Amino acid sequence: METLLAASFLLTIIFTSLFLARLFATIIHVLGHGITALLITKSTVLLYIGEILGSYCLIKMPLHPRFVVYFTYFPLYWYRGSYFLSNTPVDTRRRIIVALSGPIASLLLAITAGYIMMTNAYAIQIKIVSSPILFFAFMDFLSLIPRKNKHYVLIRLFTTMAQHFNNCLRINPSQMPFNTPNNCISNKSTHKPSAYYSNN
Repeated sequence: METLLAASFLLTIIFTSLFLARLFATIIHVLGHGITALLITKSTVLLYIGEILGSYCLIKMPLHPRFVVYFTYFPLYWYRGSYFLSNTPVDTRRRIIVALSGPIASLLLAITAGYIMMTNAYAIQIKIVSSPILFFAFMDFLSLIPRKNKHYVLIRLFTTMAQHFNNCLRINPSQMPFNTPNNCISNKSTHKPSAYYSNN
C-alpha cells in the first residue's frame, strides 16, 4: 500500500511538473510575440493561452490598454498559445519581427534552461525542473519550421536516437512507431487569420 501511494505521489509530481513547464514555456513564447508587438507597433495586442473557444470560455487579464491576455477556462488547453494584432495596419517588416520574436524568446529560454542543467551552481531540484522546460522551449523554437517539416525534423530526431541506442538495446528502428511521417497526427486549427500564431 505504501509503495502504491509513493508511486502515485511520484506520478502526480511528474505530471504537475510537466504541466507547469509546458505552461511556462508557452507563456514565455507568446509574451515574446506580444511584448515585441507592443513596442514596435501601435496595434492592440491580444494574447491567448489555450484554445480560442469563445468569449464565454476565457478569463480576461488586461495588462495594458493595448495589451490583453486571455486564458481559457480549461487548463488542459494551456499547452498552446496564439496572438492577434488588431485596430491598426502593420507593415510586413514589423510583422516578420513580431513573428520571429516568439521563437527567439523560446530559444533564449532553452539556452537558459540548458545552462542551468550543465552548471554546478544550482541544486539538483532546479536542474530537474529545468529539463522539461528545455524540451518544451526547444519545441516552441521549432515553430519557425513549417508544420510538416517540423514533424520531419522530429521523426529524424527520434529515429536517430533509436539508431544510437540500437547497439546497446538491440532495438530495430524500423519497428518504431515514429519511423514514418504517415503516423504523425497534427492538431489542426480551424481559425487562421493573417496575424495569428499558434505554437503547436
